[in-house]
Amino acid sequence: MNKISKQLYVRRFLVHNYLRLKNFLRYDSWVMFTGVDIETTSICNRKCKFCPNKFNNREKKLMTEDLFYKIINELSKINYCGRISPHLYGEPLLDSRLNKFIKYTRKKCPNSFIQVFSNGDYLTKKIFINLIKAGTDLIFITQYDGRINRNVRLVLDWINKEKRWYRRNILVRVPKTFEGNRAGLIKELRIKRPYVESCPLPFEKLAINYKGDILLCCNDYYGKYPIGNCKKDSLLNIWRSKKFNQIRKILKHRQRDKLSLCKDCNFRTEDYLIEEMAIWGEDKY
Repeated sequence: MNKISKQLYVRRFLVHNYLRLKNFLRYDSWVMFTGVDIETTSICNRKCKFCPNKFNNREKKLMTEDLFYKIINELSKINYCGRISPHLYGEPLLDSRLNKFIKYTRKKCPNSFIQVFSNGDYLTKKIFINLIKAGTDLIFITQYDGRINRNVRLVLDWINKEKRWYRRNILVRVPKTFEGNRAGLIKELRIKRPYVESCPLPFEKLAINYKGDILLCCNDYYGKYPIGNCKKDSLLNIWRSKKFNQIRKILKHRQRDKLSLCKDCNFRTEDYLIEEMAIWGEDKY
């Protein structure tokens, strides 16, 4: 582990334990989600080679407004103050309801950190301003072409020249490699045998697809392993369910081979440390 990764590990370790203590005091539980991904749309304009969207065989659907509001209302009732992101595998800027959803989320969950993940293809100055005014804390752009696209560059140039205070509200990343195999769906990155280690995702992240299914984790692209559906039950009931806890117990004992979704997955804890720092706007390593 080099010097930078050690620093990253220590920072994440401290943040992780702070959140665990906070969750215990607030929810009487050491295991509580600190990030919520809500797929308001499954539609994406890209078919990247490292993403399951390239298969183009998933339904193109929108989450109903009633379901979105139900999710946010439940988060509001528990005074949720973690991250909320309207995304999973869809491109949120393709959802015309996004501003309305952000405004509602900010009103109901005033202490949450609202972060929009986007490929940036549809970002404009007007869209950026509207999202910030609606209550977005951070727009996290990942450009997959090895360069920053012209439309994103125009927004960045405008911010740097005229609205420098907006710099805290946008982060642009241009990754050079893509290592995640999405639970084995990306054949080029498949592993020979299951990893003998745990995974932090089912302990800290709540992933909800457009159908309202709460997934084992965000790598369940097709929603084959739902833990429950938030149309029929509450978020907390599903999160604390016997089924979810049993999965966590298996992962805690580093037995990925016993879980169909996890046995082919190459996601590692150190990947999570880096991902979380990026998610919270600290992608500076």
